Amino acid sequence: MLQRLQTIAINAAFLAAALILAFVIARSIGSMFPTVEAEEIRDAQHRYAIEKYRWRDRGFTVRIGDLTRFDLPRYSLSHVKLRKWLPGDRGVLIEIAADPYDVLLLYDFERRSMHSCGTGNEWKEWPLDERRTPFKTCEQLHAYSLTLFPQP
Repeated sequence: MLQRLQTIAINAAFLAAALILAFVIARSIGSMFPTVEAEEIRDAQHRYAIEKYRWRDRGFTVRIGDLTRFDLPRYSLSHVKLRKWLPGDRGVLIEIAADPYDVLLLYDFERRSMHSCGTGNEWKEWPLDERRTPFKTCEQLHAYSLTLFPQP
């Protein structure tokens, strides 16, 4: 009887370990094959995509152009609120609702520069803001976006 209980306990431990391993594998595969939440392609260089990790509550990626990619694994993407191309495809303005606050991103394709702002003070913690945008408010950033026009 004791040997039978030991066999059942060993089998249960192996089953629990297999389930935990399957869960870990599913979560890592989810980050390798994200779902596209928003995407727009004008041409090979003028494009963006916002991708959310599969099977995870938190984590998403912002891809702009061919080479620019920002991984934000600690933030939860609610939805994309605004997508606006600047005249002549000079840049793209994207507003993202990311729990617990909203963030406005401006990418200038000509200068290859990113600016961001957001509601509350938390947006300053974003990894994107390592570029230290000169704009104190989203209104200033939006006004700056209106000044970007194609150069002759």
